[in-house]
Amino acid sequence: MKEKNYVFRFHDPNTEEITALFFLKTAVEANMERIEEMILHTAAAKGLERPAENDASSYSA
Repeated sequence: MKEKNYVFRFHDPNTEEITALFFLKTAVEANMERIEEMILHTAAAKGLERPAENDASSYSA
């Protein structure tokens, strides 16, 4: 039996910039736990403290 080749084409009405931002946002959300671990590890290595959860100076997106 002959193996089938599948071709996928997507139509995206958004601009390239919007599409790239969407994929970036999706990748960051999917890896948020790893990103937080890396930030905390780097901060600990530099002797910085973790900000309090309710600290207004901490960044949240």
